[in-house]
Amino acid sequence: MEHKTWTTDVKSAWGPGPWQDEPDKEQWEDPATGYRAPGLRLHPRTMAVQSASAQIHGDLLEVQQERGLTDAEMMTILAENVQRWAKFQLRAERHPDDPERKADEA
Repeated sequence: MEHKTWTTDVKSAWGPGPWQDEPDKEQWEDPATGYRAPGLRLHPRTMAVQSASAQIHGDLLEVQQERGLTDAEMMTILAENVQRWAKFQLRAERHPDDPERKADEA
């Protein structure tokens, strides 16, 4: 596979940064696997989030097996936790100076 680059966007409105001298898309062959490797600029938090996701996935499988829980029971547990996290996230977003205030209060 040949090394390819594409430049299609006008980046003058993007402001200064390393992207000004980089192609919009880049592709090459990964020497370790022989597969096509897309060149993408990732957010610095991407690896932390992906690592945490993998860890949580493993932990959830372990809990499910230890407790003999069904997939439906696991989904119930996850839904309850997502709801709890979303509630406090909404409160913090809507009322940053008063975290005890409910999300739906004006």
